Amino acid sequence: MAVTKKDYEVMDKLAIDIYVDYGISSFPLDIYDLAKKMGVKLIKYSLFDDVQRELLQKKSTDGFFVDSPKGPLIFYNDCIEYQGKINLTIAHELKHFICNDEKEDEDSEKLADHFGRFLLCPTPYLIYSGIDDIYEIMDMFGLTYSAAINALNASENRKYYYGNKIFDYEKSLVDLFI
Repeated sequence: MAVTKKDYEVMDKLAIDIYVDYGISSFPLDIYDLAKKMGVKLIKYSLFDDVQRELLQKKSTDGFFVDSPKGPLIFYNDCIEYQGKINLTIAHELKHFICNDEKEDEDSEKLADHFGRFLLCPTPYLIYSGIDDIYEIMDMFGLTYSAAINALNASENRKYYYGNKIFDYEKSLVDLFI
């Protein structure tokens, strides 16, 4: 099953609901605080010895979600050089938690990547604010260069097809920042 435009829209709405439900009205998003508020425990790879860390990295070099009997856990590689990559990893894994993903297939991963980027840097905010500079996006939203390019491309593509229109379901997000 291929990911559709509607699937991406569902991820956008989910991210917007998080902003509204948790009253998030500033950037960069504190992904650690958000995970805590959502009841997700974050566990650093660096807490483990070399052998255990190697096993974690075999599972994923960046991080992964586990729905444990003790509650939801996100294991993440805190030794990654760029904080923006760590932020994106945690945001990506939050999608798996929120959506109760039982398996991480290609479609689920595409949607989690999209959700993570949108959660950290919402497209309607870029459009509303007129932000179109990669370095400003990196700085303001705590993204890596490649994630900032993806965010800018999403914004530019959206403007190409719809102009500066903010969709009805996005207005509640923009209102948080006015």
